[in-house]
Amino acid sequence: MSSSIPERLAAQYADLAFMKEKMATMQQNQQMRGLENYNKRMTERATTHKTWRQMKGMQLAMHEIKHPGNRAFVIGLGIMTTLWVSLYRSGLASEEAKKSSDYWQRFHAKNGSADHSHGHH
Repeated sequence: MSSSIPERLAAQYADLAFMKEKMATMQQNQQMRGLENYNKRMTERATTHKTWRQMKGMQLAMHEIKHPGNRAFVIGLGIMTTLWVSLYRSGLASEEAKKSSDYWQRFHAKNGSADHSHGHH
């Protein structure tokens, strides 16, 4: 019977440390309450934090890229950029490609050689 007492006391003691920690945070929360304390906290936060509305340019872009909700869009943008760069490098916009393209000759080439009678009566 006497052997179970130390275990119980040890459990209570461990609980006590936890409760003391909880009490400290509760007291801290209590001290932070009230309108003037709220205003004090908010002015302090305003000087140390930047909201996305105050960000501009690259800072805002990096903030958005880091946001987990935008991950799919960032990945998609990366894939599309890579695709376009590789297509451009592979000669999609080269002179030979422009010459052989019916579309380019008809709509973009200066004094194009393709006849303009398509689709007209």
